[in-house]
Amino acid sequence: NLLLLCPFQYYCITDDVVDLRDVDCPGGRYDINQLTQKLCDPRRLQIVVKAVINYVADEFNCKALCFCSSMEHAKFMKEGLCKAGLNAAYLTSLDPKDKRQRVLKELQDGLINYLCVVDLYNEGVDIPKVNQIIMLRPTQSAIVFVQQLGRGLRKAPHKRYIEVLDFIGN
Repeated sequence: NLLLLCPFQYYCITDDVVDLRDVDCPGGRYDINQLTQKLCDPRRLQIVVKAVINYVADEFNCKALCFCSSMEHAKFMKEGLCKAGLNAAYLTSLDPKDKRQRVLKELQDGLINYLCVVDLYNEGVDIPKVNQIIMLRPTQSAIVFVQQLGRGLRKAPHKRYIEVLDFIGN
């Protein structure tokens, strides 16, 4: 097989709840407090959960990385996914290394299905079993976007393709 990367199915999900045009971008970076306030909208959470149920091939047995904007956003998404009956956890770069390793192993082993992350796993980590990427935060960096997408493009046994749900439209 000459394919080095896994094929993907890419879904851009319309989010008519959150308008990011009025979020300040001092120095070319989103104001994290304004961004978090916008992204932690319960109406948006409903859109995300509905899309996961409608688009993910097996929402109860997937291995998804969900890229979030802040610790508050990741925790909000984790709690919302769990309330919807989906098995989720969250990690940030502030979590100790041993916890990050344990939770990542739980994702790979299927003990959790949705891992909401902040400033983690954008690059430099190989997680071939990931078969879902859920873009929940904007990025103004094409490089970061491609790196996040790449977390799911690694080939693995029995992995035919990856599904990407993009709620931002990067």
